[in-house]
Amino acid sequence: MRRRGEGPLFRRHGRHVRYHVDDLDSWSRQSGNASGLDTRNDDGGPRRSPRQ
Repeated sequence: MRRRGEGPLFRRHGRHVRYHVDDLDSWSRQSGNASGLDTRNDDGGPRRSPRQ
């Protein structure tokens, strides 16, 4: 997404790419659940890791 200019704002530090948390939050709110991942359990509650 970064290469197409569709992701959040980023900064380069040498060869490393860094994202500011405020930019990530803003982009996430604007794009909605773009990942397509369902964050709910079958009963509608939040998913929990298998260890819990």
